[in-house]
Amino acid sequence: MKKLGKEAGRYSEEALERITRIIETTWLRERGGKHTLGVGLGDLLVMLEFLSAGNGTVLTLEMLHIHLHRSESSIRESVRELQRNYLRGSGCSLEGDINGEGVCLI
Repeated sequence: MKKLGKEAGRYSEEALERITRIIETTWLRERGGKHTLGVGLGDLLVMLEFLSAGNGTVLTLEMLHIHLHRSESSIRESVRELQRNYLRGSGCSLEGDINGEGVCLI
């Protein structure tokens, strides 16, 4: 959670607890005797937006752009990586098309 810094205050305790479980079970890697996070800050923030919105709530590229104040291309890339790779084994997935109708957490 240290990586989130002041951004963590924007999210509910429930969303932070869920992201912590995903980090511990899926994203935490050991390299050179140290534990490192296998995703970037942008990926964490995108996932927290979905966790805060709740299962089944569709978020569009525009909505994420407004909430996160990040470029649309970086948001697109984060969503794609979460869909393809980063959520494997986490027990949840992102379904939909970020360039179309939007994406929801399942």
